[in-house]
Amino acid sequence: MFVLDQEVNVKHSSDLRRFDGMYQLLPEHNQFETGAPPQSGTFSIKETSEGLLTFRANWVTTDGRKQQMLYSVRPDGKEYPNDNPVIADRIMTTLETPYTVVTVKKKAGHTMNLSRIVLSTCENELRLIQSGYTWNGKAFTNIALFHRK
Repeated sequence: MFVLDQEVNVKHSSDLRRFDGMYQLLPEHNQFETGAPPQSGTFSIKETSEGLLTFRANWVTTDGRKQQMLYSVRPDGKEYPNDNPVIADRIMTTLETPYTVVTVKKKAGHTMNLSRIVLSTCENELRLIQSGYTWNGKAFTNIALFHRK
């Protein structure tokens, strides 16, 4: 049993490593149902030696403001406290397939946001699909396409 678990963990880690890299936003391919899509940006993913995935995004809004976001998660399918409880109090990340990472953010037990990161099988394009609900309860899906630098 131990050997099988070790083999699964090695496979899981190699699947995560395929996401490592820097990606350039292709703004002409954005499909946003809510909010203004960024005019430019980068997205990076890095697997740490502790088995965490670190996500870093830098983007420029349509009115020229520079924004950034940085967070790390353990992609093991378990819920953890979220760093920003205003948005969500729990976060869970899973390697759904060898090419798809899914993060669910919950508040008081309700799913507030679902992020799906889908890497193309040729591993040079990344699609970030975010869905959730606006402040007034309207469902939305925003899609951003990135190319590996």
